[in-house]
Amino acid sequence: MKRLRQMKSLLILAISTMFIVSCSNDDNTGFDMNLTPSQILSSTPWETTSAVDNTGKQVELTDPNVSNFVGFAYFKENGTFTMFNLDDSPKMQGDWSISPDGKTRTIVAKNDQGEILFTRVVDITVLTQQEFTYRIYPNEADTQVYYDIVHTPTTHQEPALSPSQILSSTPWETTKALNSQGQEVDLSDSNVINFVGFAYFNQNGTFAMYNLDDSPKMQGDWSISPDGKTRTIVAKNDQGETLFTRVVDITVLTPQEFTYRIFPEKNNTQEYYDIVHTPTTHKQPSITPSQVLSSTPWETTSAIDNNGNKVGLQDVNVINFVGYAYFKEDGTFTMYNLDDSPKMQGDWSVSADGQTRTIVAKNDQGETLFTRVVEITVLTFEEFTYRIYPDENNTEVYYDIVHTPTTHPEP
Repeated sequence: MKRLRQMKSLLILAISTMFIVSCSNDDNTGFDMNLTPSQILSSTPWETTSAVDNTGKQVELTDPNVSNFVGFAYFKENGTFTMFNLDDSPKMQGDWSISPDGKTRTIVAKNDQGEILFTRVVDITVLTQQEFTYRIYPNEADTQVYYDIVHTPTTHQEPALSPSQILSSTPWETTKALNSQGQEVDLSDSNVINFVGFAYFNQNGTFAMYNLDDSPKMQGDWSISPDGKTRTIVAKNDQGETLFTRVVDITVLTPQEFTYRIFPEKNNTQEYYDIVHTPTTHKQPSITPSQVLSSTPWETTSAIDNNGNKVGLQDVNVINFVGYAYFKEDGTFTMYNLDDSPKMQGDWSVSADGQTRTIVAKNDQGETLFTRVVEITVLTFEEFTYRIYPDENNTEVYYDIVHTPTTHPEP
């Protein structure tokens, strides 16, 4: 009986030892068998540390086939995620999920308004607490060529966006204005209308602004003070020359709102207007030649002959082309002599490539008087120049009629 008890004790000890060793071996894997795939992915921040192609060779993280998938990823337990580039600049945000079997991960990228930008589903090849790897196919129709994007846990803190990163993270639209009494002011009010439109602040420090009708407004360089309290823009022309510098006080700067304050009178800080902007999905407009021509009134300021010599605007060869011109966005135009006497009216157009301008002069009854097509030699926001030939059969002799923007009101 005593021997039987000893054998039982030894057997229990052996089983206990096996159990302890087994648990110890499991612990060494760093993997908790009770965690779901979603719990594993959200258990740590991840950093892209390598990429491997279908032949097993390592690929540089700067390789164009993989660079778009490189960075830091933070998968939250509430089903949202944020991603950043390795320089901590924001990449994307949205919702995420993993299939119950842990074989696929889905992200739904969203903008700040919660609108869906795109959905991406990838195959997971490894998912442990030590590694998260998914596979991408440059050509979805060819599954023989692929890249495995390898992530490992990181202690890198989720970046807090700097003021500059917030401003450049989205396009902005002016959505309202408030006066110093907190009352909403119409965006067409003369005190605020000049500050209304779409703004695109690029990460490289340049910006472009447009009116709400997509007509160009200004371009140049921008910056924000490190404390996020002021924004500076340096407006520039197409040649990069500074037109003006404007510094405004920022009152709100979050991913959801950008508001700055303007003072109609610099010496009176009691009266002001807050210009409120919110994120927009409005695409940055492409400026057409027609938009350039209609962006401003023009005045004939000089004429140059084919030898490069300036010609007086009273010269008989050019006088008929001198004056003020107003090209409307609706495709109509009016022209006046420099003494404000009426010259002509009608319809206008510019070729898509910006090389020719056509005017169809009309009388008050809308009847066509004549059509004139001229070659455009310069068309920028600072200059509009076209070429005329006194003798159409002799292209060696010509005059360039130079126009520059004017603030002269239409008579």
